Amino acid sequence: MDTAPLLVATADPDALDDALRWCAAVGVTPEVASDAVAARRSWSAARAVLVVADLAGPLAGTAPPRRDGVLLVDPGAAEGSVWRHAVALGAEAVLDARDEPVVLDRLGALLDGGGEAASLAVVGAVGGAGASTLATVVALEAARRGHRPVLVDADPRGAGVDRGLGAERV
Repeated sequence: MDTAPLLVATADPDALDDALRWCAAVGVTPEVASDAVAARRSWSAARAVLVVADLAGPLAGTAPPRRDGVLLVDPGAAEGSVWRHAVALGAEAVLDARDEPVVLDRLGALLDGGGEAASLAVVGAVGGAGASTLATVVALEAARRGHRPVLVDADPRGAGVDRGLGAERV
């Protein structure tokens, strides 16, 4: 049985809207659990778990096993109970839902490739369209995230990615 890469645990419709928007931004379709029992059932199968503060206490009460890839999101100012629940759940971080770039960065890091190989071809329609720049930036970001990208410039008429990287003498 295929499992979703991300489990989102929340009963709060506003928080769910935010979580679904974040999932779309990182390119995943999550499994959604609106109560602690459903979240506990899918806890171990998902690659990552995003728990919203409204279900953190009830889910912690089910004593789920420790696992990697758990993030707790607090839609408001983090209170003491949120931190206690984060410890009980073994969360890697407590994130402020209002700081979307941080949430997206953590989700993206958790759900990135996981050892899978990927190919990306970037083709410019005309010279100067920025295809080499885009390909270079994608490769640099992949390297920043710990992957081992291979960047190939197959345009015999272009300046070359070595020039874009400032490595024409290397």
